Amino acid sequence: MSSDSPSTAPRRRLGVRAFNRVAGALRKIGIPPASLSEESLLDRARRKTGLSEFGDERFREPLGVLLKAYEEESELTPLGRILTRASTVGLLSNRLQVEDVLKRHPEVLETSVRRPLFITGFPRTGTTLLYNLLAQDPLNRPLMMWEAVSPVPSVCRSKRSSDPRIRRAIWIAAALRRLAPDLPAIHPITPTGPEECSRLLLNTFVTVYAVMENWVPSYRSWLLSRPPEVFEHAYRDYYRQLQVLQWQRPPRGRWLLKSPAHLFSLGALLAVFPDACVVQLHRDPCQVIPSLCSLFAVYQAIGSNRVRNEQIGQEILTLSAEGLRRSRLARDSARPGQILDLNYRDLVGDPIGTLRKISDHFGDEFPDDVRRAAERWIDGNPKNKHGAHRYSLQRFGLDRGTIEQTFQTYCRQYDVPPEA
Repeated sequence: MSSDSPSTAPRRRLGVRAFNRVAGALRKIGIPPASLSEESLLDRARRKTGLSEFGDERFREPLGVLLKAYEEESELTPLGRILTRASTVGLLSNRLQVEDVLKRHPEVLETSVRRPLFITGFPRTGTTLLYNLLAQDPLNRPLMMWEAVSPVPSVCRSKRSSDPRIRRAIWIAAALRRLAPDLPAIHPITPTGPEECSRLLLNTFVTVYAVMENWVPSYRSWLLSRPPEVFEHAYRDYYRQLQVLQWQRPPRGRWLLKSPAHLFSLGALLAVFPDACVVQLHRDPCQVIPSLCSLFAVYQAIGSNRVRNEQIGQEILTLSAEGLRRSRLARDSARPGQILDLNYRDLVGDPIGTLRKISDHFGDEFPDDVRRAAERWIDGNPKNKHGAHRYSLQRFGLDRGTIEQTFQTYCRQYDVPPEA
């Protein structure tokens, strides 16, 4: 089956194929696969952490919907089930540990997350580039991958270099690179560098990012049918995680956070963070959509028996249009100047000028030492440093005309030029 067919069998390393064959054979003779039952996962998280309080029980409904979708729709391989179980136990463990900190240190809840700077926009619009450039300012406190994976250390350490969370993040990054060799060219993974705050939203089980790693259309339908208060509750949970993180490592200035997922719940973000500064990036959807499809396909190939190319294409097209619709509606509740729109073309053409524009817009300084640090980062991270990302519309059953028609209002509203 060719890579351009509607559905493909993922190419895997010999060791992964052998593991799945052996595990499949064991299942046939009565040895059960990794359990994805809700109670089994909750119990495993309790035993792993030695804790029992998960906090507000409203996370149970989205968790149940997601687990049902894993069983009925994702077509997980034996290894995929093990990885999904481990990932879900990790998210539940994070909930237990955050609640434990707040129980032992209730003063954490009295702190404020002041004037955070959020970067959003679809993947492939330059959000990662801008995130890394803004992170060169010591007054911007980015979320690091090692703390995004584990907001609370299992064992307290006085020095960050000895924090076991860093070792865990290094292990996870290495495993992802081995299971998905194409991933670094699409989304570089740096265990000790800035990471998307989507991982904190995953701990709530209410985020569009849960749709990315596995094929779960019933969860997606459930999520997009939720009322605004469900998303606001998830962002309050997210806020509490930031409070715990800044209690451990306070920012010198403000939080710097980034996730494309914020497009789908921008209204909730603005309600929970009324003083937030938001930068939204824009780019030709004919470049964004197939690249995003490719990212979903790479993630889903890790643990699924097949990758549904054309279904992914339609899913991404629908999700992207819905994300833009929701973000436009949310702007009605924003303060004047609270959201700054930037074009991908301008960012890559003049990154330093873009940083200065952001500083000017939000009334911040842009000192020479920050400019020099950003220039050094640019010099050390050329385009395609981790390999070229190749993708096509045709692989996912899409064509330029359909995308242009779907997003013509968006491109006109934000003056988004077409790219060759």
